[in-house]
Amino acid sequence: MNKLVAHITLQSRQCKFWGLIVALLVTAFTASAEENFSQQVSGEGRPVILIPGLMSNGTVWNSVQETLTANYEVHVLSLAGFAGTPAAKNPSLEHTMQEIGEYIKKNQLHEPVIIGHSLGGFIGFWLAVNYGERIGKVISVDGLPYLAPVFTRSSATTVAMMQGQASMLRQQYRYFNGEQLEQQAQANISIQATAKQDQQKVLAMARHSHPETVGEAIYTLLTTDLRNDLKTVTAPILLLGAVGAFTNVSQQNAAEALYQQQLEKAPNATLIMNRESRHFIMFDQPNWLARQIIHFIED
Repeated sequence: MNKLVAHITLQSRQCKFWGLIVALLVTAFTASAEENFSQQVSGEGRPVILIPGLMSNGTVWNSVQETLTANYEVHVLSLAGFAGTPAAKNPSLEHTMQEIGEYIKKNQLHEPVIIGHSLGGFIGFWLAVNYGERIGKVISVDGLPYLAPVFTRSSATTVAMMQGQASMLRQQYRYFNGEQLEQQAQANISIQATAKQDQQKVLAMARHSHPETVGEAIYTLLTTDLRNDLKTVTAPILLLGAVGAFTNVSQQNAAEALYQQQLEKAPNATLIMNRESRHFIMFDQPNWLARQIIHFIED
């Protein structure tokens, strides 16, 4: 997931913390029987599922969808409660993951490629852990199997260490409104995307998200550590990291080392860092992203 290390103390870290998570983060999307997401399907061929990040909808994948539709059956998801997609009665990220897994089964999608951005990348890892026999390949676009070390800057961070702050954030988000979500996004919008028009897209999606759903998702990201579970995943994994928001090489190298540590248990994982792009690689470096995706799928 989205996407980056905050150089702040634990107390002052909170503002950047929220701002970074905000992004961890037009076509009409087809209504579906699923409660926790809607989908748009286009093209023919091997199935590919595109999952957006926190407070994003499927439109962030427009350029990728356009590239892939010529040769693949592309399923673009929009998750309930994010960026104008109606909230679900059960705003559970785990329920969303399970529903996507059942969607794969129900539609008999043979070894689909899962591509997720930020939170969507985390869901991709989670699907591979729980539905490994049905997943072909996983591509995570700046999303990690455990989010918290990005903020603590330590791979030694555990769920137990984050439990209190995760619970506090979940409670706080229940009282937010759309404007407050946008304000949280604004605090660190410069690390999400480079161009002003792309930054405005991120802010608009945040403003139209459902605060309680966002809070539940943040809680899950901070209290679910998939790093050790990756040892059971045989599907090929590609993690595309973005460190273009950092101002010097030492910061970029530190982030790359942290990303690599997240994949230590995965038997078949590759890390590729983009040192020019910010968190929304599909906005900043769409051609580079498309090349990496196609090369990995076809390899």
